[in-house]
Amino acid sequence: MEYKIRHDYFLACKEEEYHVNYQKLLANMPVGIFMLGRKNKELLFYNKVIARLARMHSEMSRANSNESVTKANIMDAINNFVQKKGKETLGTVVQNWQGERLDKKHKYKYKKNGHKMVCSIKGLRLPLRSQESEVFFLEDQTAFEELSKLESKYQKLYVASIVHDIRSPLNGVMGIIEKIDAQSNDPVVKVSVDIARKTCQMLLFLTYDITDFSQLEAHKFKANPEKVVVKEVFEEITELLAFNFETKGLICNTMIKESVPKYVLTDRHRYMQILLNLLTNALKFTFKGSITIEASYDALSNQLITFVTDTGIGIKQEDIPCLLYTSD
Repeated sequence: MEYKIRHDYFLACKEEEYHVNYQKLLANMPVGIFMLGRKNKELLFYNKVIARLARMHSEMSRANSNESVTKANIMDAINNFVQKKGKETLGTVVQNWQGERLDKKHKYKYKKNGHKMVCSIKGLRLPLRSQESEVFFLEDQTAFEELSKLESKYQKLYVASIVHDIRSPLNGVMGIIEKIDAQSNDPVVKVSVDIARKTCQMLLFLTYDITDFSQLEAHKFKANPEKVVVKEVFEEITELLAFNFETKGLICNTMIKESVPKYVLTDRHRYMQILLNLLTNALKFTFKGSITIEASYDALSNQLITFVTDTGIGIKQEDIPCLLYTSD
């Protein structure tokens, strides 16, 4: 929710009646509002939201609920709001602000004695009565923040449920495919069974991608390094996509340079995922010619380097910088 203050109405506050009425309006607004004099930074006004925040932070007892809130109480509370992705405090923002308008898009987090709050800040510099004043608006984002966390939690549960619901029937289909393969000696049936098996494997790879994405969001992603034979990985991935190459009439070339050791310590499953993604993308945009997978090893950096090249339409030069970014 956004609250807009009319500049001309503030100017009208030079008259005492409007000034009092407007202060009453601001006092009951659901956003935190306080005013400071521009020259000496004295506290001119604060509303109920700011008063509650200052009392909560200063731990004023209920018996002293009528005790006046001072500028020190307010600034002490505001100084405890720290930028979520940085070290800047709201107090620093208020003290260092220069200009006519303040509109910080960052969120600031407060946490003390079990109390939590997230807010954003806006400000206006306006003439009020006989001096220029700085008016600050603190909008409470705590409810939105909690709602966002709850939404993220249920989204992860939903994704996990979807992955499970996809894998269960796929495993059932894989079991039937293996049973047909064991019972039939017909070469035509064998080819069809092989295609069905590879298709199921590709769908399982997709569920692994979804799971990995959820783990990355939860900061729980872990690699599983093991001894991997690169040649075996290349053979497996090309066999998996053999039908796709055959359908499009493309040639699949594999090249493993002598620098590549027999065993490479890496996460086999993720390496397969990356290769599968690159190859399926190459297959999508290649209509004739070939696709080549090449592996080499850099002993200095101890890295396995893999290239996937194709004779497809390629990428426009101006689009290359956008490859690692999502489109708007």
